[in-house]
Order: sequence, then structure tokens, then C-alpha cells
Amino acid sequence: MMVAAPLAGHLALPALAALLILTAWYMSEPHKWRGYMSERPSDRFLLLLTLVLTVMTDLTVAIGVGVAVGLAIRLRRRHDPPADWHVPER
Repeated sequence: MMVAAPLAGHLALPALAALLILTAWYMSEPHKWRGYMSERPSDRFLLLLTLVLTVMTDLTVAIGVGVAVGLAIRLRRRHDPPADWHVPER
């Protein structure tokens, strides 16, 4: 026990990291990525910008910048007619 306990302590963080990676993968809904990439270029830019900022900086910064850029995009196209809404597939 005295020998194995310090070694077991080093396994906790890699196991937690693997669990977090799997959780993030399933939360990102990879089966919907093709649909996301067929959206408007400004929407793709917003998605990729938020993704990169989430990884490179703090989550709070990524959300703040994403909301601000999303609002700017929405205000820029406020005179466009609304797109037809369809029921999402389940």
C-alpha cells in the first residue's frame, strides 16, 4: 500500500481528463456538425470563434465575446426576412 498509493494518485488526473474529453465530445453533438457547416458564413464564424476562445482563453471570455459578436451579426441582418423555421429532428 505504501508503494502503490503515490502511484495511484497520479492516475486520477488522466482519468478525469479522459472523462471530460468524452463528455465534451458527446455534448458537441458530432452528428450535427455537417448541418452547422452548411449555415451562413457569419454563423460558422461565430461558432468557430467561440470554440477557439473556449479552448484558448477562459469560458467567461468566450461566452462574452460570442454573445457580443452574435448580437452584432443579428443587428447587421435585422432587415433580412426571417428564415423558415422547421421542426428539429430527434
